[in-house]
Amino acid sequence: MGKVMDPAEIKLNEEKFAVFLQKLKQKVGALDAFQLNPVPMLNNERIDVISEQDIYGPDRSILQGNSKSGTSIRPMATTATNKMRVEMKWYGVVIYLNHDLCNDLKIGGPVMGTLGALTAGALGAASVLTAGLAAIVGTAVAAIIGLKTAEIAIADDGNGVYIPITWAQWAPMLATGFMTPVSLGLAAALIHPLSM
Repeated sequence: MGKVMDPAEIKLNEEKFAVFLQKLKQKVGALDAFQLNPVPMLNNERIDVISEQDIYGPDRSILQGNSKSGTSIRPMATTATNKMRVEMKWYGVVIYLNHDLCNDLKIGGPVMGTLGALTAGALGAASVLTAGLAAIVGTAVAAIIGLKTAEIAIADDGNGVYIPITWAQWAPMLATGFMTPVSLGLAAALIHPLSM
């Protein structure tokens, strides 16, 4: 069972994370350092750290709470240039795939190189990672998305899907470069697409 949070707790976490993120972006290398070891920094800022059970548990209480606080995840517009988007949230990194991209994956496209470039671009545009690291991680995340094609097809109800990755999940995968078979397998086992 996931953690139960009321909308006020979620809003407070969102506000504290926004301030913290601005501080990180002002200091060279601070965002990279945070992503490699986020839990102590989040604890220091008194931002709640959640686990995958808090997102993927039977009640998905953290994300349901976001809906109650008015910060629900909304479907993306379907355009050729907006097939994927990435955001940093107080609880982790969220990858959004629109319905067109979900359909492309279901019928066997795009090829991995194209999906890797799309993912790297989304990671870079969101300032989640610097360009060089975004390319490496983008390819690995694309591989994970490729492994999740069947789940994506099931979860997409016409509005696309989102793939939340908690900070506690993101850091170890980033530290191993996502590229070892163990880290890719672990990520694929722990990360799941959800309906928007």
